Amino acid sequence: MIRIQFGIGHSLFLRISWFSDFYNSINHRTLRVVQLGATSIHLMNMEVNMKKMKLLILVLLVIVPVIESAEIGFSGDVTVVSTYVFRGLKQFDGAALQGTGDFSYGPVNVGFWVSSFNNALSVETDPYISVTLPTGDLETSVGAYLFSYDFFSKREYSIYEFFATAGYGALSGSFYFTPKQDYKEGDETVQLVSDALYWVELSAGTTFKGADLSATIGYGTFSAFFTTGDAEKAAANLLLSAGKNLSENLSVSWNWGIALDDYTDNIFFLRAGYGF
Repeated sequence: MIRIQFGIGHSLFLRISWFSDFYNSINHRTLRVVQLGATSIHLMNMEVNMKKMKLLILVLLVIVPVIESAEIGFSGDVTVVSTYVFRGLKQFDGAALQGTGDFSYGPVNVGFWVSSFNNALSVETDPYISVTLPTGDLETSVGAYLFSYDFFSKREYSIYEFFATAGYGALSGSFYFTPKQDYKEGDETVQLVSDALYWVELSAGTTFKGADLSATIGYGTFSAFFTTGDAEKAAANLLLSAGKNLSENLSVSWNWGIALDDYTDNIFFLRAGYGF
């Protein structure tokens, strides 16, 4: 993890101490002159909405300390998989090289996920954004993905979705929603997703004799639609994984996907990743 520290400190134009004094002085209907360090802000004959101003000051009093201690972080990984499997569906035959780059700033994460392909779609490029919610021991987040290919050059394959996640201890759950989507190609409207789709995942994990064990069950119309084209059919699959950290950065896992329907695939695949 790489972190860059931004300190504002004494050079901050709006000082917290000034906010405190200013907050106590704004009970007057008209503000004449406010002195801030060497800078004078002249507010001549200005009628101030007191409730809105007080609310603004309170918000700034909360935000400024966060800004002063804010950090930008970066993390990522490079992964090789024997088969690219997504939500129970094998994407193609053969291995794939994949990777993630993630920038974080407070509760906000912005990043991208990429994967090689061995067919007409040579590179999958999926940017995303997520926001961690302040829910204490219950870890929650919301965000959005854009699935795109060949660096956004193939519009006919690009779709977006929204997601929400929650986790508590060894248990976690995710909900993904893909709205109905189309795009314009000249005068023609091309339909990408004919109806809204969803996908739900529930996971549980534990550690046993140094190995990370997990089970994830997935269910929804997403995988069935991209197999059959029917947005009303639902698919289900179970993914069992056993992983091992070989070093601080290097890990491997064995994964077995079990189809619980007629649409997804029974498949065994290996994954090896290096995180940084």
